[in-house]
Amino acid sequence: MRSFYLATHKEAEARLSRKVPDLSETRHELDVLGTKIIKALAKRKQYPYNPKAKMEFAGIRPEIVELYLPMLKLLCKAGSETSEESARIDLEILALLQKRILKAYDAAAYKKLHKMKISDGAREKLVLENAVNDAKEFGINPEIGRAIMKIIIENTKKLEERIF
Repeated sequence: MRSFYLATHKEAEARLSRKVPDLSETRHELDVLGTKIIKALAKRKQYPYNPKAKMEFAGIRPEIVELYLPMLKLLCKAGSETSEESARIDLEILALLQKRILKAYDAAAYKKLHKMKISDGAREKLVLENAVNDAKEFGINPEIGRAIMKIIIENTKKLEERIF
């Protein structure tokens, strides 16, 4: 994961050098991506835990898998069976996670520019509540939805801290 932090830190610095988007717009985009992730995970839960996505062909950084695998273990039953559909869904989720992490840099850039703290307890609570509601809507155990979003938030904060 360290190499991912270093690589994404360089990308974050590049993002910081351009115009910083409005925080409310960025947060809305993060919320939309969060819902898309939960929805895609709902499709993925019917398949056993056995990720087989070919990430290198889809432009997904291999280190994103370190973020994804704990979520998949929470969601799926053990098994060795896999399918092209589960691999396609894995790629979809990995791409969404990568987009969300990179979009979080926009939020971090705004926070740095305006001397705000990385952590925002009220915002995190809202994001977790949204994940619970999305999980219910898409047929995932709400506590698993919360745990998955908690993993995303904690890893995103680690990346944001490198900017500060």
